Amino acid sequence: MPISLFGGRKREYAKMLEEGWQLYKNPTTQEPVGTLFRIDEARRRFMVDQVTVDTNEGAEAVAKVQQKIQANIGFFANFLGLDRFSGKLNVEDIETLEFEIINSVRQFSFDTAMDRAMAPVLASLNYRIDNRYYVIRETRSATAMTYRLTQAQLGAIGGEMSLSTALGVNTTIGAGQKGFYEINQTFPERMRVMFLAEEIAPVKAGLAGDKPMLGRIPVRHPLVWSEG
Repeated sequence: MPISLFGGRKREYAKMLEEGWQLYKNPTTQEPVGTLFRIDEARRRFMVDQVTVDTNEGAEAVAKVQQKIQANIGFFANFLGLDRFSGKLNVEDIETLEFEIINSVRQFSFDTAMDRAMAPVLASLNYRIDNRYYVIRETRSATAMTYRLTQAQLGAIGGEMSLSTALGVNTTIGAGQKGFYEINQTFPERMRVMFLAEEIAPVKAGLAGDKPMLGRIPVRHPLVWSEG
């Protein structure tokens, strides 16, 4: 995973992803569309179910997709496998991270397919009011990623020397005081790297002790958790 610093060369504008896109805790071949999980009051995440849902899949129009995402910098350290630098898991500790997805493929489900698959789940779910429940609605996978970090962001996950030692890579620094650190990561196989979720939450109170009616609400903020 080589690290370099670039400054003067022209780069294409990276577009901000729509609100709600999340990084997985680590790049993974698991947790496809239809994965249900909950986050408890201590921000620990637990898997709940895997719902079978009809999905569609397709490659992005270009081989390299440049994006920006709102994410927790400590959570990003986890994503890189740097658990010892991932202590900053406060909800308020949110950064704009710039990256490039190589050979991006999107997996998603239409509303009608998701409604059909989730109807029996919502009716029978053992909903705990002190937990937050989510279902993965869309994913992006890649064969490689390039992360572009400011000097402050790199420092927050251990700094150049610590990062190089932790990752076991050579570090090359070019000219450019105002450049970005660039981390290139190639995966051993196609991996899911980010997802879009919906929250499962009460949309109507139950009567006379009945369970509340549950529905799905789009998530518009970064999620923060540790694995339970």
